[in-house]
Amino acid sequence: MSYIWQNFFIKQVVDAMKEHEIIICLGSSCFMRGNRQTTEIIKSYLTKNKISAKVPFRGQLCSSLCSKGPIVIIDRHTYENVTKESIIKLLDETLMT
Repeated sequence: MSYIWQNFFIKQVVDAMKEHEIIICLGSSCFMRGNRQTTEIIKSYLTKNKISAKVPFRGQLCSSLCSKGPIVIIDRHTYENVTKESIIKLLDETLMT
């Protein structure tokens, strides 16, 4: 493989590793304990920061961590007891660094 192609593939791998993803638990416990509002806050945050097209955001059914919820997963890291007051700081720390 030529040097140019090697660098191209290395860049693709590094860029893929930098991509973010947000998954929010929409199971009944997390939803009723605050993730309904958190969902709207995350959507607004992504739009306001013009990153909604770059950061996939989706819900999932129960994460099986009901006693630790509300649950939000960012870049494969699970955050527990997420509140509408804590989500903005969490997004700033994980997405804007």
